[in-house]
Amino acid sequence: MLFMKNKTRGRLTILVVWCLIAFSWPRPTVEGGTMTWQQPQTIFSSGDVSVSGALAAALNIGPGGGTVSTTINGVTFTPWNFPAVDFSQSTSSTSLNQYTFTMTADAGSSLWSRTATSTAAPYSALAPEYKTLLATAGAAQDFDGSRPMTLTIGGLAIGQQYLFQWWSDRSDADSGVARATAGGVVNLSYNTTGSSGGVGQYGVGTFVADATTQNVVFDAQNGSTSGSYGWINGFQIRVVPEPSTTGLGALVMLAVWRCGAWRRRRRSG
Repeated sequence: MLFMKNKTRGRLTILVVWCLIAFSWPRPTVEGGTMTWQQPQTIFSSGDVSVSGALAAALNIGPGGGTVSTTINGVTFTPWNFPAVDFSQSTSSTSLNQYTFTMTADAGSSLWSRTATSTAAPYSALAPEYKTLLATAGAAQDFDGSRPMTLTIGGLAIGQQYLFQWWSDRSDADSGVARATAGGVVNLSYNTTGSSGGVGQYGVGTFVADATTQNVVFDAQNGSTSGSYGWINGFQIRVVPEPSTTGLGALVMLAVWRCGAWRRRRRSG
């Protein structure tokens, strides 16, 4: 009887170890996951900034010297400086925590950024820290107008679910529609009233990383001739659910259940 108990424990140990190895075994890098977008939301208050899960990184995009760190709803956005309108820089990279970020303009075009604010409502009624995020933005262009640019996020954990949130706002009476594509597509109006003081929108998407990198393409909804730009003020990426041993725990519990089922079959036999 003691022999049988020890044998059962041995089987359980082997099964648990197998689960641990299977869970941690590296998987090959393949194309990025498909983003599932929620409906666009009009900018309203600091509560717009998602706090779901755990923050991975948050960045505030804008011109060098004019872009600063800002904390909104407990989330700190770190500056990412883009060039001014000089048609000389087609890519920009930065890193934060364990993650890397590279923005690359379409061939033959360049990155650029600008500041745009208003003293009119509803923009003027937003919290100062929120206006700091929305006051600056980046896009890509050539001499004919707007061009696409691709954000590459690196350092992702394969199999992990992430939330991606971005903002497109121009409150200086400039209006248009910016688009983000990552398998799925979302379109954001960057001035919903088309007048000074109008506010833009933000988009929230989720994806499961099937590679260590994920691409998101930003451009104007109707292309370079529309007069719109793929403006992005900033973004955050979050780990959802919070990092834990939930997946590993589930595998171990499965191992325990299977071992228990085997023992019951042995007894009934």
